Amino acid sequence: MNNQVWCEHLDKASKYTLIKYYVGEREVVLRVQTWFCSECGIHGSRTEIINEEQPKLKQLFNFDSQLAASTL
Repeated sequence: MNNQVWCEHLDKASKYTLIKYYVGEREVVLRVQTWFCSECGIHGSRTEIINEEQPKLKQLFNFDSQLAASTL
Protein backbone atom coordinates (compact mmCIF):
# COMPACT_ATOMS: atom_id res chain seq x y z
CA MET A 1 0.00 0.00 0.00
CA ASN A 2 2.87 2.38 -0.67
CA ASN A 3 1.57 3.51 -4.06
CA GLN A 4 1.24 7.27 -4.14
CA VAL A 5 -0.46 9.36 -6.78
CA TRP A 6 0.36 13.05 -6.98
CA CYS A 7 -0.58 15.75 -9.48
CA GLU A 8 1.27 18.81 -10.72
CA HIS A 9 -1.30 21.32 -9.43
CA LEU A 10 -0.09 23.48 -6.55
CA ASP A 11 -3.43 24.39 -5.00
CA LYS A 12 -4.55 21.49 -2.79
CA ALA A 13 -6.78 21.41 0.27
CA SER A 14 -5.18 19.63 3.22
CA LYS A 15 -6.39 18.64 6.67
CA TYR A 16 -4.63 17.14 9.69
CA THR A 17 -6.45 14.91 12.17
CA LEU A 18 -5.04 13.62 15.46
CA ILE A 19 -6.40 10.36 16.85
CA LYS A 20 -5.53 9.05 20.33
CA TYR A 21 -5.34 5.33 20.99
CA TYR A 22 -4.79 3.74 24.37
CA VAL A 23 -2.74 0.53 24.40
CA GLY A 24 -2.77 -0.71 27.97
CA GLU A 25 -1.69 2.34 29.95
CA ARG A 26 0.25 3.87 27.05
CA GLU A 27 -1.19 6.65 24.89
CA VAL A 28 -0.37 6.57 21.17
CA VAL A 29 -1.19 9.50 18.89
CA LEU A 30 -1.78 8.91 15.17
CA ARG A 31 -1.50 11.97 12.91
CA VAL A 32 -3.38 11.69 9.59
CA GLN A 33 -2.94 14.18 6.75
CA THR A 34 -5.55 14.05 3.99
CA TRP A 35 -5.39 16.14 0.84
CA PHE A 36 -7.54 16.81 -2.23
CA CYS A 37 -6.84 18.61 -5.54
CA SER A 38 -9.90 20.59 -6.61
CA GLU A 39 -8.64 20.85 -10.21
CA CYS A 40 -8.28 17.16 -11.08
CA GLY A 41 -9.87 15.30 -8.16
CA ILE A 42 -6.73 13.39 -7.13
CA HIS A 43 -6.75 12.77 -3.37
CA GLY A 44 -4.77 10.87 -0.79
CA SER A 45 -3.50 10.64 2.74
CA ARG A 46 -0.47 9.81 4.83
CA THR A 47 -0.13 8.84 8.45
CA GLU A 48 2.47 8.96 11.19
CA ILE A 49 2.54 7.51 14.69
CA ILE A 50 3.78 9.99 17.27
CA ASN A 51 5.54 8.07 20.04
CA GLU A 52 5.73 10.80 22.67
CA GLU A 53 3.06 10.70 25.37
CA GLN A 54 2.67 14.48 25.38
CA PRO A 55 3.94 15.74 21.99
CA LYS A 56 4.50 19.46 21.54
CA LEU A 57 1.86 21.19 19.42
CA LYS A 58 4.51 22.54 17.02
CA GLN A 59 5.75 18.98 16.31
CA LEU A 60 2.24 17.69 15.65
CA PHE A 61 1.66 19.98 12.69
CA ASN A 62 5.20 20.13 11.26
CA PHE A 63 4.72 17.05 9.05
CA ASP A 64 6.44 18.22 5.83
CA SER A 65 9.66 19.49 7.43
CA GLN A 66 10.00 16.23 9.37
CA LEU A 67 9.69 14.25 6.13
CA ALA A 68 12.29 16.43 4.40
CA ALA A 69 14.73 16.04 7.30
CA SER A 70 14.33 12.26 7.37
CA THR A 71 15.21 11.91 3.67
CA LEU A 72 18.55 13.75 3.99
